[in-house]
Amino acid sequence: MSKPIWDAIFSHPYVRELGRGTLSREQFLHFIRQDWLYLQDFARVLCLLASKADDPNLVKMFAEHAAFAVEVETSTHPKFAASKGLSARELRRTKRGPITQAYSRHLLAVAHEGTFAELLAAVLPCYWTYFLVGKKLAKSVPRDRVYAKWINLYASKDFAKNVNEVLNLVNRLAHGKNEKEKNEMIENYVVSLRYEYLFWDQAYNRDQWPL
Repeated sequence: MSKPIWDAIFSHPYVRELGRGTLSREQFLHFIRQDWLYLQDFARVLCLLASKADDPNLVKMFAEHAAFAVEVETSTHPKFAASKGLSARELRRTKRGPITQAYSRHLLAVAHEGTFAELLAAVLPCYWTYFLVGKKLAKSVPRDRVYAKWINLYASKDFAKNVNEVLNLVNRLAHGKNEKEKNEMIENYVVSLRYEYLFWDQAYNRDQWPL
């Protein structure tokens, strides 16, 4: 079910050109600006996920993951932006694009209405996509220092640890669910994965609201 989406992500021109170092500055900055906004909501979603956990170890784990997202949003992304000539003031003036708005609202809706397992499945693509893209592109890092740093961030052992924690937890929870609950998890996972594809596409085309 999800293989065509994964294939589309890996073959997307944004991902391919980022890996070659030929992606335009404007496309990269469009991504950074939108991801900077998205991560603010993603950190909130992870805090809500922690609040749904009935295991103190999971509360701690997702609180730490939320802190990682905040660190990337408050420190790493502004540095990426500055390295490409975008000031902190300009970054703060960014408005949410249509996909950023839709993806964030999808996750927040599941966070408020869904179960722990449903929300876990919904956030998985954000972890897994960046890790697999980073790992794939890290095989041949481009000369562009900023792009190389971005790739290495998501191909890092620290990030891999977070991803594997979530993957293992999803697999463990899914084994104990009935068909209806599994289908809810799968639906949320697939919707989020589609948004991951659209997020790259939004950056590549530098999409804005039409009106």
